[in-house]
Amino acid sequence: MYSKRHYLAKNLLETEQKYFHQLRALERVNSSFRQNIKAYKSKSLIKENECQIIFFRIPDLTRNQNEIVKKLTLKLRDWSTDSTFTDIIWLIKENLKLYEEYINNYTRARMLLDHLIKTKQGDRLADLLKVSITETREKDIMVQDLLYKPVDRMTHHISVLDDIIRHTPSTHNDYDKLRSYQSEFWRVLATVNKGHVSKGTRKVQEKEIIKSGYVTEEISDTEKKLRYVILSNEMILCMKPTNMKKRELDVKWFIPLNNVNVQLRETKEQISMAKKTRMNQLDKEIVELNQEISKHSSEEKD
Repeated sequence: MYSKRHYLAKNLLETEQKYFHQLRALERVNSSFRQNIKAYKSKSLIKENECQIIFFRIPDLTRNQNEIVKKLTLKLRDWSTDSTFTDIIWLIKENLKLYEEYINNYTRARMLLDHLIKTKQGDRLADLLKVSITETREKDIMVQDLLYKPVDRMTHHISVLDDIIRHTPSTHNDYDKLRSYQSEFWRVLATVNKGHVSKGTRKVQEKEIIKSGYVTEEISDTEKKLRYVILSNEMILCMKPTNMKKRELDVKWFIPLNNVNVQLRETKEQISMAKKTRMNQLDKEIVELNQEISKHSSEEKD
């Protein structure tokens, strides 16, 4: 597993560097527009407030991404079997709120940019929206495509974290902390997707939350546990509630869907009256917990 973890670390650095250069390219376009605003003022191709909407949080994302690349570069120089991903993933995790804000603004930014391109100065504007990145040898990339990179990054980081955990022994110093970070990533992704569904806007692509909710896991005939399960288009994730009021969850297990084999039974298993009674009781408890959470959320807003 050491060689695989080392490979994942090197691959992560490579992709993080590429992403950093893409953010830098967006910053250069942002700078060009702002120079145009200073030079032409009211006759500029784009207004100051429009520039702020289109390149919302890009400077912050670029600055934070630079820190991640620096940290990962230093770590790889002295990589060993005891090396950890924890500090790198922690840096990425600390930026989740920033990414959530960016993604919530993304549709607005794209709609504004598309509208500006259709204006009378659209041809002049289009010329500025095509960039090349020397460091990554990418040519004639449209700014519209670059603006989607931070949206894609959230799901990319979740995939990377899943791979790292999959190739980390449970006895490794990394394991427990990475599992705890994993639940935080999924929580933010679920929040973002839920918000986009309610607004009728675009979801975060690739790792799509298909369904999520509370279920009861039957440990034995006499023991049942409350769990929160997320079904995505790539895996089933089971989490244990640790603080219902704050909605804190710990990851219990996850199964990639390509490892799932469904076998249908020809005969239905009879459920005893005692089990039915217990299931009804658990359903009632779930409803009460959801009501308590809703009440607590309302009190916080007040």
